[in-house]
Amino acid sequence: MELMKAKNTDPPLPFGGLYIVVKPAPADSSFDLHFKKLRKIPKQAFRDTVLATEHHFLTDNTYHDKINDRFDDDEGLGIGFMERRDVLSLFPKSTAGELSGLMIQLEQDSLISKGVSKRIKEMMNWPFEQQNLNNDFKYYGAIYDSRLGLLNGMDYGASTYTGEPFGQAVFFDSLQVAFWFHMSSSMMHEDYQQRLMWDPALRSATQKEISK
Repeated sequence: MELMKAKNTDPPLPFGGLYIVVKPAPADSSFDLHFKKLRKIPKQAFRDTVLATEHHFLTDNTYHDKINDRFDDDEGLGIGFMERRDVLSLFPKSTAGELSGLMIQLEQDSLISKGVSKRIKEMMNWPFEQQNLNNDFKYYGAIYDSRLGLLNGMDYGASTYTGEPFGQAVFFDSLQVAFWFHMSSSMMHEDYQQRLMWDPALRSATQKEISK
């Protein structure tokens, strides 16, 4: 994190600990009361709770089995779609601006080092290899995030039409559940991000809208 100079990006947290902590059932509470309580906890105290819960889950067999049984009984978190969307506000966050900056560094092979950049590109270039994008791109790499009410992505690449290099991040958050289902079912955010690189008209229209 220090090498990347990511000042506006929270350090990661383990999903296991996160989902146990945000699940109301182990706390014997309703979602509304449990969520309200968690939102009042200072950020560092919340992080410490998640990390301690993850460690407890991994090292205490009795607790491990108890939590697994709870998740099995509730078929997951045991909360509705809107509640699952809302708990994401407790998860680690970043900004589109900072992640875009990291993608520009990656595109230029200057993210930490040339060797690190090369390794990350090897992990991110799967869309170019698997989705037959060579008609539109000279090269392309991406990682996408799709969770209820949230559709994010960061990518880098250059179009075959102009050869102009790009690094970007796009966030769609706090989406209505029905609209999220519509977007995610057809992977609209992935198509949109790719088109931003090779479609100058879409890019111009997007820049005009977000400048407002």
